[in-house]
Amino acid sequence: MKQIVMLTALMFLGACGTEETGGAPDEDQGMEYGLIGEVIELERHERDDQLGSIRVQGNHEDAMYDDGVVTITTDTAFDPDAFGGFEALETGMEVEVVFDGAAMESHPVQATAAQINVLDQE
Repeated sequence: MKQIVMLTALMFLGACGTEETGGAPDEDQGMEYGLIGEVIELERHERDDQLGSIRVQGNHEDAMYDDGVVTITTDTAFDPDAFGGFEALETGMEVEVVFDGAAMESHPVQATAAQINVLDQE
């Protein structure tokens, strides 16, 4: 019985592994955009593993929320081919944000970013 419980736990943990973050989320893999919209506020700070935060507002049918404050950490992934990372973020940019874990159900919603994609600025 103990072996069955351990085997089940190992299978569960193996299924919970991290995915590569090199492009847009694949909804078939269970990832969805938490926010898609314009960066209207940006705060830079360095505390522990946090680089800062952004506030994103938008109204996109493919996003879970239309307004949110997103914490950017050293683990947040950016598409390196299309963008220079957190230092290059500016207000007015259009972004897609994938949450890292659950969001706090407040208004605006609060979450940590697993991935940020900057949309074309043209």
